[in-house]
Amino acid sequence: MKQIRKPGKSSLFMLVCAVAIVGLTAYGLFASMSAKSDLKAQDEKIAQMLKAQAVANDKLVAQDQAATQTSPAPTASPATAPAPKLSTATPTLSSADKTTASTNTTQIWSLLEAYYADYGFYPGSLAPAEFAPLDSSGSYSGSSTAVAFIQQATTTPAGVSYSYVLSPTGCTTASQACQHYTLSAKGPDGSVLATKQDFNN
Repeated sequence: MKQIRKPGKSSLFMLVCAVAIVGLTAYGLFASMSAKSDLKAQDEKIAQMLKAQAVANDKLVAQDQAATQTSPAPTASPATAPAPKLSTATPTLSSADKTTASTNTTQIWSLLEAYYADYGFYPGSLAPAEFAPLDSSGSYSGSSTAVAFIQQATTTPAGVSYSYVLSPTGCTTASQACQHYTLSAKGPDGSVLATKQDFNN
């Protein structure tokens, strides 16, 4: 009888290795197929998201175009009229007014000197009441009273003012101490039109 030879240890080892290799190969093929399937699903998901975003962008563009077409054209603002300019020009005097101012200055000066001749001092101001004593004493010989004259002279012509600066400073009619003065007629712009000083200067 022939004897059946049992496989040796080396043959068994080779068989086990072959089985292992086949198993690993099959697992690798399965894993590769699974990874490809996952990548395909992910690509499909990204494609869907991009498609949805494109649709949303198209809607926004359509809305903007519709709003542009329906919006009313801007209307121009009405022009604002410029504010009127205020005149800053200083009133001017005519030659006749300047002559009147110079004449009045001389006549007021004469009245002041008549007052000093009677009382030995000058009145404390050009107020008409200050010259009432001249009317009482008859020292004033004008066509009207001294009070009426000074009132008219110091208020004409329009735009002219009369400056009466006394010395010593602060003197009054009551103190009877006013011994000097400077009388000036000034125009609307402050320019001096005429000036007179007392006889004692």
